[in-house]
Amino acid sequence: MIAMLEAVAIANPDAVAVESPGECLTYRALWHAVCRLRSKIESVEATDLPVAVLLPVGAAYVVAIFAVLAARRICLLLDHGYPDDRNAAIAAAAGVDMVLTPLGTGGEFAWPGVVRLGTDDAFDIAIPAIPPTHAPLALDEPAYILCTSGSTGLPKSIVHSQRTLLHWVRTVVDAMHLTPEDRALTISSPSTLAGLVPLLACPLTGASTQMLDIRSVGFGDFLDVLATRPVSILRVAPSFARALARVPGAASAATRLRLVQLSGEPVLKSDITEIRKFLPSDCLIRSTYGSTEASGLSWFAGDPDDFDPLRSSTGVLMPETSAMIVDDDGRACAVGEAGELIIRSRYNSLGEWKDGNIESTMFDPDLSDGSARAYRTGDVARFHAEGVFVVLGRKGRMLKINGQRVEPAEVEAVLRRSHEIAEVEVLGHRRTDASIMIAFVVPRAGAAPNLATRLIADLRTVLPRFMVPSRIIVLPAMPRLPGGKVDGQQLLSLADECHEPPDRAP
Repeated sequence: MIAMLEAVAIANPDAVAVESPGECLTYRALWHAVCRLRSKIESVEATDLPVAVLLPVGAAYVVAIFAVLAARRICLLLDHGYPDDRNAAIAAAAGVDMVLTPLGTGGEFAWPGVVRLGTDDAFDIAIPAIPPTHAPLALDEPAYILCTSGSTGLPKSIVHSQRTLLHWVRTVVDAMHLTPEDRALTISSPSTLAGLVPLLACPLTGASTQMLDIRSVGFGDFLDVLATRPVSILRVAPSFARALARVPGAASAATRLRLVQLSGEPVLKSDITEIRKFLPSDCLIRSTYGSTEASGLSWFAGDPDDFDPLRSSTGVLMPETSAMIVDDDGRACAVGEAGELIIRSRYNSLGEWKDGNIESTMFDPDLSDGSARAYRTGDVARFHAEGVFVVLGRKGRMLKINGQRVEPAEVEAVLRRSHEIAEVEVLGHRRTDASIMIAFVVPRAGAAPNLATRLIADLRTVLPRFMVPSRIIVLPAMPRLPGGKVDGQQLLSLADECHEPPDRAP
């Protein structure tokens, strides 16, 4: 990756590499900043322990992910927006001995035994930018540690090599026809796979990266960036895109977009219909399915798509990836039969980082190919003879209400038909010895009173009783994780805090 970045910088020194509010780096400036920060990292006592990146969304984050690699160290990616105790716990579990973080911002920073380095020197043109002269980190060595969101428990630290990440880069470049004329804006935390891949793909192909921390700006500022910057590719979660479609002025701001990439959440056909309202008529919509641990599927939305009446197809397999669907006993499912999806690829992650070592017990042995790793995704899916997969949802999210199986997405689709609802999320919640279903809704402006009671009454006229949520909770806004996905754990906590009887809103 370092050799590729240097080659791009030499070929296109004055092209814009990274831009964010208040800063703009050309490829020459990006490469020089990487070299300076690499030298600073190496000036500290050399170890083989991971280096944590704990920086705000911006150019310095891009510099850091390459500089740590250039210093032949493993890069632990953290999100500056998460609580410090969470980041400190992840860093301690990973065994980092150095963290790249802003200096002079006030507050106390106390990670025992961890050296704190600022990144300001990386942008000081008075400091020589000395390219690395040592041999690069090998393609299959641990390179990046990415943590799962932790929304359903303690985060796992997943290890990727350059080879596994270059597989994702190749897939993005090929599927999106990414060129140096493109500029990509990603509304995902840079500490996630969805956020990291474009931060690698753009610099390694000469495209531009537009940085923006959606948590610190409103929709107005976001649309201003779309309207005034040459953003051609937008990568967002489906729920964010749905919300954006309802913002006045979204269509006029999005005229430069040629592709919208959806990831991180299931995509319904109704989502595609809603999202297309603010996009140019020739703008493509691509969705991807994958996980921090494994390769996955991709799909360009459009007709025909007759594989599921509710969901947009999840897609076809990425290059050099195979899959199978198995029942609860591990037997292969027939075509069209629902079961757990298993992804097999040599480009799956290396495993989980524990106590300074890679633990690969998350993967099933693949006796047919020693270089491949098979990952049980925990998702329920169907396979169709045309080679198309449809992911139905998490095994743990499938509900049994009064002995009947309920898929929350089906209930959500019915609720979204209401013109009074802006957002909706349906979750199962365990109470005593039974599961109940709760719907969380964000009303549109001007929604009439008693929304929850009226929605329950409407649902009872179109759904079987077992599919009607026990409660509908009205919220002013949907809580989200830093990458834009809905925070299901926070929603369930809100449900515990509300003591209203069923069918009533707080």
